[in-house]
Amino acid sequence: MNIPKGRLTIAIVAAAATTMSVAASDADAGHMLVYNTGSGGPAVACTYEVLGGDYPPSPPPQFFADDAPLGPAFIHNGYTWAAWWTPPSLGWHTLSVTQSRPGEPDLHDSIPVHVQRFGIPGSGSSCYGGG
Repeated sequence: MNIPKGRLTIAIVAAAATTMSVAASDADAGHMLVYNTGSGGPAVACTYEVLGGDYPPSPPPQFFADDAPLGPAFIHNGYTWAAWWTPPSLGWHTLSVTQSRPGEPDLHDSIPVHVQRFGIPGSGSSCYGGG
C-alpha cells in the first residue's frame, strides 16, 4: 500500500493527555488525529479517541474505521468531536469522518493508521507507548 508521506504526518499524534494542546488547525474541519497513543503509536486491543470534524456546536459527525461505523460521537474536552476506536489487528487501517453541516458543503476526511504493536488494556504504558 502506498501512503503519501504528507498524510502519515497527521496520522498519529504522540502526546500525553495532560500536556497535549490541540491547535485549531489540528482538529478543525478536514483534519483528524488519533489521540494519546504515545511514541509507539496505537496498539491492538487498546482504546483511543479519534478526533475530527468541525467544532461543536456543529452537528455530530459520523466516524468510521475501515468503513465500519464507530460508536456515537461525543465532545472531547469541549472543543472538538471524537469517537472511541480499538484497533482490532496489526496492519494498516483507515479512519474516516463524515459530517453534514447546514448551509455548508459536507465534510469528508480520512487518515491511514499503521498499527504495529500489541497492548494490554488497563496496563498504562502498554497502551500509551511509553511516552
